[in-house]
Amino acid sequence: MPRLAAEALRRRGVRVVAAAVREEADAALAEAVDEIRWLSVGQLGAARRFFAEQGCQDLVMAGKVRKVHLFRNFRPDLDAMGLLWKLKDWRDATILSAIVRYFEERGFRWLSQLEIDPALVAPQGAIAGRAPDAKTLRWMQAALAQAKALAGMEIGQTIVVKQGTVLAVEAAEGTDEAIRRGGRLGGGEAIVVKAARPDQDPRFDVPGVGVGTIRAMAESGCRWLAVEAGMTLLLERERMVEEAARASIGIYGLAADGG
Repeated sequence: MPRLAAEALRRRGVRVVAAAVREEADAALAEAVDEIRWLSVGQLGAARRFFAEQGCQDLVMAGKVRKVHLFRNFRPDLDAMGLLWKLKDWRDATILSAIVRYFEERGFRWLSQLEIDPALVAPQGAIAGRAPDAKTLRWMQAALAQAKALAGMEIGQTIVVKQGTVLAVEAAEGTDEAIRRGGRLGGGEAIVVKAARPDQDPRFDVPGVGVGTIRAMAESGCRWLAVEAGMTLLLERERMVEEAARASIGIYGLAADGG
């Protein structure tokens, strides 16, 4: 996601600088931006100073930092320690909302992840392969409602189902591991469903799927990927569709209202 976001912004003539999390970001990101600073999780003040030095006004979050980094080898700077100390809990939305406020209070503005490149946003209907039959579509719609409810409780954004039965729910291990757990139980017929939170803030943590998602599904025998239309990012869409075709996986965009 960081590289795709940088490339999309540069195509629009925007100068792009990146504060890259060394525990997560790909080294190739350096080739897609005008300036980069490698930081560890928790170096909040260092990121702010870097953006100020570069004359940044608009910021966008891209990619994901796994929560496990908060529990191992975590060395927050003074700014991060002050921010975390004031939080009521360490849920994803709580932490990310606090980071957004931290930068806004210092004169920065956050952009919506959905506005970086409209071509990345999942449309409604068939995205890869044929459309599901009526029964499969009903299972998908029911699972989307379940996934949104779980996302609203800060559990995860992904569930794996088969014929209406929940096989796996995403937790701290991440999407791909949840897919592998559920797929192994699904006997080649599992459906993976990805949803945004009911109160999703488009500035951060917008759900995304990509080539890695399809590969995890193929490895574990999942049959369908259903995503929330208008609220899910399709990363490297062409490659993802090609991978899905090779694995006979269908991808479908669902409206949250069931329409």
